[in-house]
Amino acid sequence: MNYFDLAKSFSLKTATLALATMGAVAVSSPAQAISPVSSFSYVEDFEDGLLNTPGLSAMGDTGLPGVVIGNGPFVDSVDGANPPSGSTGYSYYSGRANGDYRFNHQLIFSFGEVAPGSKVTKAGLTWTDVSYLDNQSDYSVPNGQGYGIAIAQDWGVFQAWSGANATGTLLYEVRQFLGDGQDTGQTAEDTLFEWEDVNGIGSIVMMMENSTDWEVDNIAYSGVIPDPIPTPALLPGLIGLGLSAWRKRKAEATAES
Repeated sequence: MNYFDLAKSFSLKTATLALATMGAVAVSSPAQAISPVSSFSYVEDFEDGLLNTPGLSAMGDTGLPGVVIGNGPFVDSVDGANPPSGSTGYSYYSGRANGDYRFNHQLIFSFGEVAPGSKVTKAGLTWTDVSYLDNQSDYSVPNGQGYGIAIAQDWGVFQAWSGANATGTLLYEVRQFLGDGQDTGQTAEDTLFEWEDVNGIGSIVMMMENSTDWEVDNIAYSGVIPDPIPTPALLPGLIGLGLSAWRKRKAEATAES
């Protein structure tokens, strides 16, 4: 079971799932030596009501981020309950941020450095629900009228990009029809999207083609942090220290003889 599977079953908010430091790999030729690295892994599950795992940020196509919502009949989270109940946890909703009634067709989750030189090499999220489509309601003003019955199904697109904020190279894209026709916390429709690239992932994107009324949960990401290695500017000093130690050992050996 990988950490993405685990994330769908349990609430893993703030703890780092893996932080293991590996020593340098022994190889036959010094030119082939691999620098030591540390690994990291996080899952933002929003269960504290915040988006606050290291390095993670969010933005929507309206210029505003989404908002964390929770514990309600129309919430659909990956809450880890047994049996599953999407309405008892928290999720990340596409709209109504900072009192502004603009909603997002698209949410971008960008990955900053969790430590100097770090990079995310695997990232994903769980899409959980969609409710009203664009032609069903007016979200441009508070308490829009004419909601009708939620269609609760739409085409979704997931992308992975090499740069933050959906910039750089498009690494991966998949389009899929999502939703079960209900918007009251059902979990069978929950869909995991993920991508892995050893060269680094700067951001992932989830978008709905015809809705600004949808949710995601469990933003999961892992990667590596290179350990510090000597720089050319430090080498003369290190060589000097080595010579000093050698001379000291030689002097002690001469004195003993």
